[in-house]
Amino acid sequence: MDHAAAVANLVEANHILAREEILNSYGHISFRDPENPEQFLLSRSRSAEQVSADDIITFGLDGEPVEPTTQKLYMERYIHSGIYAKHPHINSVIHAHTVAVLPFATSDIPFVPVVGSASPIGAKAPVWDIADTFGPHTALLVTNREMGADLADAFGDGHCVLMRGHGMAVTGATILDAVRSSIEIRDNATILLSALAAGGTPKPLHPEEIQARNEFTFDSARGWENWIARSR
Repeated sequence: MDHAAAVANLVEANHILAREEILNSYGHISFRDPENPEQFLLSRSRSAEQVSADDIITFGLDGEPVEPTTQKLYMERYIHSGIYAKHPHINSVIHAHTVAVLPFATSDIPFVPVVGSASPIGAKAPVWDIADTFGPHTALLVTNREMGADLADAFGDGHCVLMRGHGMAVTGATILDAVRSSIEIRDNATILLSALAAGGTPKPLHPEEIQARNEFTFDSARGWENWIARSR
């Protein structure tokens, strides 16, 4: 994939995530630069639904733009830079405040996969609490490299970390992987909350089932095609 194709896919991903209500007016998705793994692509500060190719800026792994710009930038771009710097196998990062997931980021209820499509969660999504390292006086926002690096360390065996009182970070090997995982993680949260509300005891996936699902090759292009159609 060349730079132009990466930008086009990133724009489509922004629109998909807005349509699927993973991202609202806030939150963002990025993609590691296919021509330079020490850089990543991320929009200037815009809501996902409004992002166009002209908004995409190239950043270094320090979270700063490669070329000087007067554009307003996302404050929490250090979520992306921290994860890319720590995890070279990750090529796309989403930061979202998806409402269905937030109960698990604000309570002691374990966020576990209960449907096969949610296997990217891993056995249980870790909850990163910014106060553990940076004290109780932050605005719960990842606004510098140190915070981004600390968040990146919180990933366990899955592709999702909940952020206490804030939202989540979801990763993928490709843009499509990250988008699909975020949608399936949102759906898992809705299903899990419904089961709990009905008074049931949800049964998480077995570790072997998680591994088998993560190793299975799905026709992800079918979902991508449908999400693009819906977003337009």
